[in-house]
Amino acid sequence: MRWFKIRESINSVLYDWKEPIFKSSRVLSIIVSFTALVFLIFYYGFEHSPKELAYIFYYFQGVFGFYVIRYFLKVLFQFNLWNYIKENWIETFFIFYLIIEGINYHFYDNLIILEFITNNFKTADRHETSNAIIQVYLLFVIIMELFTKAEYLPKFRTNPANIFITTFLILIGVGTILLMLPEMRVDHHPLGFLNALFTATSATCVTGLSVVDTGTFFTTRGQFVIMLLIKLGGLNIISYGAFAMLFSKMGVGAKQNSILEDFLFSESPFSSKSYLVKIVVFSSVIEIIGAAIIGFLMRNQFPDKSIGEITFFSFFHSISAFNNAGFSNVEGGFLNPDYQHFYLLHLAVSLLIILGAMGFLILFDLFGIKQLRDRLLHPWKKIAFGSRLDIRATLVLLIVGTIAFLVFEQDYTLMGMNKMEQIITSFFQSTTLRTAGFSTVDFGAISTPFLLISLVWMFIGGSSGSTSGGIKTSTISVLLVSAYSNIRGLTSFETLNRSIPKDTMSRAFSVFFFAVSTILLFIFALSITEKEMLHAGQFDIMDLIFEEVSAFSTVGLSTGLTGSLSQAGKFIIILSMFIGRVGTITIGIALLERRKKSKYELPEAKILIG
Repeated sequence: MRWFKIRESINSVLYDWKEPIFKSSRVLSIIVSFTALVFLIFYYGFEHSPKELAYIFYYFQGVFGFYVIRYFLKVLFQFNLWNYIKENWIETFFIFYLIIEGINYHFYDNLIILEFITNNFKTADRHETSNAIIQVYLLFVIIMELFTKAEYLPKFRTNPANIFITTFLILIGVGTILLMLPEMRVDHHPLGFLNALFTATSATCVTGLSVVDTGTFFTTRGQFVIMLLIKLGGLNIISYGAFAMLFSKMGVGAKQNSILEDFLFSESPFSSKSYLVKIVVFSSVIEIIGAAIIGFLMRNQFPDKSIGEITFFSFFHSISAFNNAGFSNVEGGFLNPDYQHFYLLHLAVSLLIILGAMGFLILFDLFGIKQLRDRLLHPWKKIAFGSRLDIRATLVLLIVGTIAFLVFEQDYTLMGMNKMEQIITSFFQSTTLRTAGFSTVDFGAISTPFLLISLVWMFIGGSSGSTSGGIKTSTISVLLVSAYSNIRGLTSFETLNRSIPKDTMSRAFSVFFFAVSTILLFIFALSITEKEMLHAGQFDIMDLIFEEVSAFSTVGLSTGLTGSLSQAGKFIIILSMFIGRVGTITIGIALLERRKKSKYELPEAKILIG
């Protein structure tokens, strides 16, 4: 009781100071966060002298000091201190950890976690490691500042689909600028704006096509930027959902929110926020577990590699695989002799690709704690209809793709392998073919029959709401059900004891038509821009078709054409990757937003079909 009286007395004295201090703090936070972001880019993007590094380090310490003071000012003005700490536990943890490490370092010359990191991960020294941890904290604070200050932005009404497109454009723009910085490339090799844009687009759209070799051209810093772009871009519909909720304060109303819910097929109209948090946590947990498995395999396979190298390799490939990106940070990717026959790694990566391509709705439906408990208490309950449809389609595509690769590649890319190696290679290629773009065989040497199958598999892609591209397994399933029902003369579209609504059929046909027409248009454009290469016989039209379908479906496989594209050809592929990534989702949202019932019906017209 006495403590509360003391707190009340202090608050009454400080009350008049609270508002002006908080206003000043908000303004300073924006200024400091912006300058800190500029300094981070400057620090990592350019080479510095020891004197410059010292000044930069002092600046980061000063910024950290500002945030420490701001934190304790907030604490000072809080009446319910415990609730504030619980709500801001991450910031509290960072603040107190860095304070403790700072005291240990300055007074006892002893560091706890930093000593472990510098000794085991072979980093330069404790100053650099301490600097890096402070920067991680600063990056976290900057991101939080952007979200918490959103309420002060001007209010306006906007289409959620536009927000979704804008997020990708911002990511690609920032990624392009970062990749053009000198320290992002080995020996400061020139990259050029278009090639930087191509790489940033490919990473953000989780495609995997690249005009340069990621493992040899980019430094660890450049590869980290690519990994970050993959992670953020791979969130796909989550990105859209996050910004839709962020901008809901600025004009996105109940109608747009219902569109989001409909698009996510969520049963509750109030679950967007919890759904978003679940996805971010769930995806991060899967990537961490995947990185741990890959790290264990790498440690056994390459005992001479440092823990730091293995850790970065593991996280890069776990994030790239789960997000179906197909990027690798080793020279030549999985065609590298050290990794081409590393079959346990292939299986681990395949599992991550499958999980990422299945989509979060299916993963929650299968492995969500609430769903598992519900099915345990009520054994008669089944997983959702959409999940069953997508899982069946995924299994069919995986099995048929594996068998097809085994049959058609016996005399080509599978020559010289034993049966088990052939099966694993075929399964890996069937897995990565639809979505990810990793490859342990040279697709320039693939047989024509399987190349044609590849086009279909890439075009289909993964499941809805997943990190994969293509028109999605649900779309092709609905189209097949429609065709089968029409052939049999049925008036309703039925499968798995369920009837599919006609507006769902219409949406599926719209997405299919949009994808086919876009791909054909870009193939035609490529045949014009790359006519000299075609006439010279370097590549044929099948290579162009394969490249375009791979780009639009955000797969990332290539027959070797990517690096030889003209400037205009690269720009077309950039557009293909972007439109393929955001186009099908955007058109789906647009169809949901514009649907309305007419108050009248026109006379039916008779038209001959076929």
